[in-house]
Amino acid sequence: MAKTLEDIRFLIEQEVKTPIENQDVINWCNQVNADIGMNINIPATPSSIALTATALEYTLPTNLKIINRLRLQSIINEGIDTEFGVNYRIYNGKIIFPRTLWIAPDTLVVDYYKHLTTFTLITNAIELDDRYYPIYQFYGLLKYYRQPSVVSQLGEAHARRESETNERLYNGMKNQLTAYQMLGNEPVVIDSRW
Repeated sequence: MAKTLEDIRFLIEQEVKTPIENQDVINWCNQVNADIGMNINIPATPSSIALTATALEYTLPTNLKIINRLRLQSIINEGIDTEFGVNYRIYNGKIIFPRTLWIAPDTLVVDYYKHLTTFTLITNAIELDDRYYPIYQFYGLLKYYRQPSVVSQLGEAHARRESETNERLYNGMKNQLTAYQMLGNEPVVIDSRW
């Protein structure tokens, strides 16, 4: 079951024994997604784009981060799983081809990695595996202990110690997540010669 931002807020509140504002949790979780989103690639469900014989540019999915590969549906239907080897460029959310290369209408299948979600509600679910939810908790605790009101209430030394502990935990889990995603998404190719 996917963890929601409410679950993250509950875990932070259990730790600090103080109610936390929903908007603070949303902001903290968005900051986590912005921080880790540059280092990891989350596979998205492939998107289909209807190709015509005359158009040169087509709209890409709005959450597209990086195109993994392009394939034509007509080729897939023939049982061949090969990449679409035509040059293209991406500009302003569109894929642009230098010329039309197909006579009959076809479908372009776009396998891509997506941007992490920008949270807007406390009921939004995180996209990462549930085993990585503590990354949001650690970051939330890190930000909580850096608030001026908390520093004055707990004392600078205590707040700094708690903040630094959670920062180490956050960075450790971020490195683990980045390493795992790099291993899981990179194609493994073994070249050999006989």
